Amino acid sequence: MALSFSSAAKQFEERRALIVEEANATGTVRLSISLAPQDLRPGLNLAMDRYQASRRASHEVAGDESAFRKRFAATQALQRELWSHAVEAASRPDASPGVNMLLLPALNRLFDLATVRAMALTTHMPDMVFIVIGIGVIIASVLTGYSQGTGKGRSWLHVVAFTSLMALVCYTIMDLEYPRLGIIRIEAFEAKLPS
Repeated sequence: MALSFSSAAKQFEERRALIVEEANATGTVRLSISLAPQDLRPGLNLAMDRYQASRRASHEVAGDESAFRKRFAATQALQRELWSHAVEAASRPDASPGVNMLLLPALNRLFDLATVRAMALTTHMPDMVFIVIGIGVIIASVLTGYSQGTGKGRSWLHVVAFTSLMALVCYTIMDLEYPRLGIIRIEAFEAKLPS
């Protein structure tokens, strides 16, 4: 249980770090758009607005894997559109050299982070781990119950404390592993970031 708890907590922290990285990459792209030729900036900014809206929509349904995959596919279509706008800006003769040096790599980084976050959202501990935890809890409960039964009296404090602790640890592992479904919500962290 301790290993599963540690793994779930680590993955939760990694997901939070990815949110910050993607927010920073988004800010870098927004700043780099200012290097594009003046007449192409509105189109790039509009494409970026649509891309960010699509990313938010994807994460609103992250608890439903099939809906998430559909929305993420729409996001990938917007990535291609945004990339083509950026390539057009970079290929213009009046384009600043910074478009090639800053905007295109920033977009590439942003798109890579979107893929990494999608994988982090849809990758979980194997089901076998949860089965082993459940079997471990049952065995520990049987052994505790047996030792309570062979004694002179039953200590309800121990029974309630053991049962509560096991339930709380199991719930917390599941909650950390699926941070959009339980009490521990990753959206609360996302809401603190500037848009």
